[in-house]
Amino acid sequence: MLLLLILVVFLFVLVGIAVILMRKQYRTKQLFASVNDLQSQRNELLPDMLSIMDREMELDPIMQKTLLRYRTQTLARNVSIEEKVEAENELNKMVQQLFADANHYPELRSESEYIGLCEEWNHNNDRLIKARESYNLLVKDYNYSLQSFPTNLIARLFKYQQKSAFEVQELG
Repeated sequence: MLLLLILVVFLFVLVGIAVILMRKQYRTKQLFASVNDLQSQRNELLPDMLSIMDREMELDPIMQKTLLRYRTQTLARNVSIEEKVEAENELNKMVQQLFADANHYPELRSESEYIGLCEEWNHNNDRLIKARESYNLLVKDYNYSLQSFPTNLIARLFKYQQKSAFEVQELG
């Protein structure tokens, strides 16, 4: 009878640990989707910004194509986090340089449509940074759970995989 009771308690513990891991995994997927959505909202502004900037600054067409290619990579759903991070880093560098170059064009800086797009870009970027930070904290907790006893045993049994953080170089 005692053996049966120990077995039942053990099964409850295993199921409890498995449920905890499933919830953490699900929350990381949800938050990653949220990061993707925020990234999409921000990066959807890029073509309009480039169009306005091109009127005043006569942007290099190759640079515009490169920016839009990175934008497409950040919006893609079928790429790894590492590929998204690389594309996001390159996009951020190029956009930061564009904003710096735009400071030399007073007519552009005073254009209301450009100002509105820049404000929206910055607002979306701030929200995106916060969402990435939340995602990275959750991934850190999830990955720690996969390495800690006794959850690591359940994680191996059910083939849970570690997740990558979304570490983007924020330029300022």
